[in-house]
Parts: sequence; C-alpha cells; structure tokens
Amino acid sequence: MKSTYTSLDRSKIRRHLSVFVILQTSLLVSIIVNLSGINWLSYCAWRFGLLEVDFIGENVDPRIDHHITNSDTIDYIIKKTCEHDDIYINLLCDNICDNIKRLERAFYQVITMCSIVLAICLILIGFYLYRIFRIHYRSRLVVVVPIIQVGIYFLGMLLFLFSISFRRWVSVDCMGYMECEDFELEEGFIYFVVNGVAMIAVNSYGFWKTRMAFITD
Repeated sequence: MKSTYTSLDRSKIRRHLSVFVILQTSLLVSIIVNLSGINWLSYCAWRFGLLEVDFIGENVDPRIDHHITNSDTIDYIIKKTCEHDDIYINLLCDNICDNIKRLERAFYQVITMCSIVLAICLILIGFYLYRIFRIHYRSRLVVVVPIIQVGIYFLGMLLFLFSISFRRWVSVDCMGYMECEDFELEEGFIYFVVNGVAMIAVNSYGFWKTRMAFITD
C-alpha cells in the first residue's frame, strides 16, 4: 500500500506509539501490583489476597487461639482448617471449607489469565517499540492482539465470579470467640475491575491512534 503520510503525520503517529508503550507498561505494572499484595475479599476470620491470607482481628478466645494462623497462604488455611477437621472454625463459619477451596480455584484462574495478559502486554510493548525504531514495518496481527488481551482479562474476571458462587457464602456468627466478617469483596477485586476498564481505554487509544502505523508504510 502506498503511503499517504507526510513527515508531520509520521512524527505524530510515532508520538502516539510512544504514548501507547508508556500506557501499556503502566498497565502491566498495575496488574502486577494487583496480583501481589492486596486483599480481594474478607470472610470469617480472614482477609484473602491472591498470595497471602491475613487474620482479621487480634482478640481471639484462648480456647481456639491455636486454631488460628495470623498470616499465611490459602493452601495452608485449607490444610489447617479442612484437612485436620477443625470443628471450631467449621462451626463458627458454616461451609467454610468448600468456600475456601472454591476461592483457591478462583484465584488460580485469575493468576493464570492475568499471567497470559501480562505476556501479551510484553508482546505489545515489543511490537510497538519495534515499530517506533523501524519505519517500514507492517503487521495486522498487532491490531488483533489487544482485543485478545481484553477478552482473556475479562474471561478471568467471569471465571472468578462464577467460581466463588456468591450464594454459598452465608452469614457468619463467631459468638464472641474471635472477630469475623461476612463475605465482602474488597479493594483487590475493585482494583481488578478498574484495571480492566483501563485496559479497554488504553487499547482503544492504541486502535484509533496507531493502527494505521501497522497497516501502511
């Protein structure tokens, strides 16, 4: 295809390419932060993050103190509470074992999907950097990849919501033995949604402002 761009047009498109690289890099960092150390939901005696679980309160009845772990992984909570048949926690928080196992599965799905999304972020950044420094480069695939990225991200969100199954998280009553909370989504999931919206905005910008750079010389 013969180019119809002037040198001014090329300079403007190159600026848009650079802005997209910056935005996509910021999105990559934001997703990593979201996965690493933010609580996604609270239930019973814990606040659950993707990588770590924190105990909600400090005031625990001495009779069940040894049944509680302050900070650990969700896998350890399952082993301590479910595989060892912890009757205290199961009595205070009905259906806790099934719910935590569902949550663990949901977290694995989110981590898997987000890992793919992060890989796509790096691929897109690589494509755009290559286009910035190599004038004669065309690839219609670059226009399609952001759509795949958004699709995989929101698939992870839907799998998470489907896996945790809201109706199974019944109200809890710890009867003064310890501090506990009913099921509640926290800042980690809200941040997850915000990142999804930001991803749509970033890729929309890339599509409208830079797509011609990859389909014409």
